[in-house]
Amino acid sequence: MTAKDAIIEVHERDSNFTLDVSGTSTDQDGASSIDIESESENSSAYTEKTSPGPEKLGLKVFVPDVEQGTDLNEDFELPEKQSILRRKSKLPFFSQYRRLAAVITVINLALLAVILAKRLIIDLAVLGYMVIANVFVSIVIREQSVINFLFWIATRPSRQWPLSLRWRLGKIYHFGGLHSGCSGAATIWMQSLVAQYPEQLHYQVCYEKADTLPPHAHLGIIERDWLAQQIAATGASAESLQAFVIGPHGFMQSMIQHLSRIGVPLAQCHHEHFGPSAPLAIDTAVA
Repeated sequence: MTAKDAIIEVHERDSNFTLDVSGTSTDQDGASSIDIESESENSSAYTEKTSPGPEKLGLKVFVPDVEQGTDLNEDFELPEKQSILRRKSKLPFFSQYRRLAAVITVINLALLAVILAKRLIIDLAVLGYMVIANVFVSIVIREQSVINFLFWIATRPSRQWPLSLRWRLGKIYHFGGLHSGCSGAATIWMQSLVAQYPEQLHYQVCYEKADTLPPHAHLGIIERDWLAQQIAATGASAESLQAFVIGPHGFMQSMIQHLSRIGVPLAQCHHEHFGPSAPLAIDTAVA
């Protein structure tokens, strides 16, 4: 007997439901048919409609190909049991998200081992490159165009491709593991840089109000004179400075205006918006 589509009709009759399944199939000897009818008092199992009168719902189902004389009650042979390692790897704890983060961690640890095998103290430039590389990947993988491209690639295969491959491509939404892994690695590399070269990092935390100020703290808003003092403390000239500003629109506009009046070229003042972007109105005139 060959398989063919069947039609399910669900009728509502005085809060009872009749499930009619009918389908026809043809074998080599001639035509035969399958007609099944059953009733159930559990109305929620079939529909959520409660309006009076007959309701009808048509659905297509697949009638499997069953050879004549087959006993459907007999035990079928189950697939071979997978190894415990393969079964455990499918647990939520070992999701593709965490696997990607783990791969990034292993790569960074391997690079660290190679570097330490040559020298005990890591060069400043090497630490800087490792921070930049990890930060770059963590940012790019969250860029909207990159995300759209990844999902476009994952949805290209046709139905003729092996199901195992298409199943793996369907896990593309776990790409955030790259972001988390690289962000964590960049933080660790940055901490190593600060620990080995503390003189390379100058930072200040500004407080609107505070009873006691911790080290590297400033009480009050960021003003131009105070900002100029912080730049001078680094030993770098304002003309050679690369400034990066991020925050609300008004904050960025004020900071870039201060920097430009101190002497930092506008081309070297970089900013990124929180939320919708809008052009910054910068007045470079010295007050």
